[in-house]
Amino acid sequence: MVRMKNKHIISLAAALSVFFICAASHAETWSEVVALAKKNNNELKSAEKNLEAYEWSYKKSLTSFLPQLSASAAIGGTDTASFSAKSSSYGLSATQSLFSGFGNINAARSAYAQMESARANLTQKTSGILYDVRAAFLDLLIAEKDLALQEQILVRRTQNSKLITLLYESGKEDRGNLMLTLADVESSNTAVSQAKRNLELARLKLSQLTGTQITKTDGTSLETNTPGNVDINMLSTTSPSYAIAKYTFDIASISADQVLAELLPSVSLSGNIRKSGSDWPPQTDSRSWALNLSYSFFPGGGNIADKVIKEIQKEQARQTFEQSKKDVLYSIKSAYDNFANKLEGLNVSGFYVNASTERAKIARTKYVNGLMSYNDWNTIENSFISAERAYLSAQKDTFVAEAAWHNSYGGWIK
Repeated sequence: MVRMKNKHIISLAAALSVFFICAASHAETWSEVVALAKKNNNELKSAEKNLEAYEWSYKKSLTSFLPQLSASAAIGGTDTASFSAKSSSYGLSATQSLFSGFGNINAARSAYAQMESARANLTQKTSGILYDVRAAFLDLLIAEKDLALQEQILVRRTQNSKLITLLYESGKEDRGNLMLTLADVESSNTAVSQAKRNLELARLKLSQLTGTQITKTDGTSLETNTPGNVDINMLSTTSPSYAIAKYTFDIASISADQVLAELLPSVSLSGNIRKSGSDWPPQTDSRSWALNLSYSFFPGGGNIADKVIKEIQKEQARQTFEQSKKDVLYSIKSAYDNFANKLEGLNVSGFYVNASTERAKIARTKYVNGLMSYNDWNTIENSFISAERAYLSAQKDTFVAEAAWHNSYGGWIK
């Protein structure tokens, strides 16, 4: 009975293992990886909450334009040896700011600029995170391709080693060439081991960024094209980096305007409706209203100094904004040019792969038929292997450059 139970437990464990292996081996497409990153990335969630807080701060700033209402009620009494009295009252009072030296307007403008800056920051943060995720996705995709390539090279070099062994045993090759082919096989074995470790590391990085265990990609072929005619100036002015710099300047400008409120009077209107009396409910009505003017025309001159300081800071922010516009434009143009250069290099690398593949076929036939020396054949073989490795490396560089180009203006690959 115990054995039967153990068998069931073992069978269940085996079934669960198969299930989890199958689940873990599910290939992720790029669109699925993007969805996972948006859902699980901690930095992105933090930026979203930051924007939400600034949205509420803006809404709060608008309340200064609304009247301030309050209600009151009281009941009490006084008792002495010769006197006893009761009193009760309730009322409603309201105050409306009519003019506060534009202070409430400037506060709302500042809150709006901070909110929009946080919104641009969220876009920039999303772009940066998805760039990192794209780079990690490409690392995993290239690591998969690299492992497959290294295994193919190992097979090829093993076959070459067997060929040289037969020729050596028949006296047609020397021992040095045989030893070199054996060394090539060991080198390929090492390359395969390193490729496997790189694959595991790439899996870990992408899994951490997406908050989900990812073991492989869907093996999507890497294809792209230069985006053609692009309006770099337009992209620079619509990028989140530009928006953040602009709103930073706006906030400094508004802060300078805000100091002006200290140099202007404030006007408000207040009113009060009240019932009072000795009984409850009280019967005596009273109403009052007042138009209030307040003007601190000389608070020691500190307000004047504050205005000068804020104007200096405003001009400093203006200069920073002007430099930021140049930096953003250059960054986008540089990323675009780098992507175009990498893409052209990838195309050239593809030509070299095709040429080296054909040369390797011809050289192998010549060598087997005794029409080429081992050294010449080995040189062409190594050139073929180097060209394949270079092409894979060029693929990675190109598609990382593509992701960097999109990230430069706050976008990402969809």
